[in-house]
Amino acid sequence: MAVRRMLARRLIASDRFMDLSFQAQALYFHLVMQADDDGFITNARRLQRQLGIKRQPLETLEKEGWLLRFESGVLVIVDWRIHNRIRRDRYVPTSCREEAAQLWLDEEERYTRQETAWPAAGVIFGNQPAPQDRTGQDREGQERERQAGEGQGTEPGGGGITSRCSRADEPERPRTAEQIFGDFASAWGLDPEETLRRQPRLLEQVRELADSLCLSFARRRATALELGHVLHCCYRYDEASGLLYYSEEDGGLLRYAFEQSVNAGKPGEWNYVLGTLDRLRSRGILCREEAEDEEEEWRRRKF
Repeated sequence: MAVRRMLARRLIASDRFMDLSFQAQALYFHLVMQADDDGFITNARRLQRQLGIKRQPLETLEKEGWLLRFESGVLVIVDWRIHNRIRRDRYVPTSCREEAAQLWLDEEERYTRQETAWPAAGVIFGNQPAPQDRTGQDREGQERERQAGEGQGTEPGGGGITSRCSRADEPERPRTAEQIFGDFASAWGLDPEETLRRQPRLLEQVRELADSLCLSFARRRATALELGHVLHCCYRYDEASGLLYYSEEDGGLLRYAFEQSVNAGKPGEWNYVLGTLDRLRSRGILCREEAEDEEEEWRRRKF
């Protein structure tokens, strides 16, 4: 099975995805990472419990059409074949044959339960061609890959350039802050290097903010993943200037959520913090002042 997973920017940067709660988005990323090479997931509930995410985000992903559920409890990622095109020398067909037999592919290779000319099982197990011949970008990418394999750096008997960092049997290295920032910038349709050239102190400012929160509420410095949380919670894109900027309202609401984590006896726990943000925003609360006003009103009613 391949050990790397890809995400299609046109889907992740879409309004439809960005309208999901932070927990639903995070759960979707983890499901993509845990899925087999055909996009099927057999351990979604266990993954959900490990992440400390409640049932609602998973149900939201199903309701909004990002996932399909089978009676067996298996899930499949609807847009899997848009996200990932796995090399044949690393590809392992799914073991979920009964579930695959209940699916078809539409013209864009999304999984669907509506009958089409392309049964998913036939495509997956090599009995039928995929909906698209993919004579365009994907075939060009395969050709570049083939040419690279014929160049220098190819291991004897291998099908492409192989290095110690890219072998399938090696574990993934922890992601750096720069890589996480690159994903965030790309999600807004920005070039990460160009963004940092125009805003040279941006990543440093995000680090300072993340460290400030973690030192204040968890008595430690922020990890690269927590830096990513701060980016997603507090930074927005200004179309007029083409720059990323810190939102004072979002930043104030994030600090309020951290304060609530202390009151709940869970200081600095991101699952609690993100859950608090989701609950506040689901009630239309978008800044610290509104959250404090609601809290004050609750206290008046209670006492």
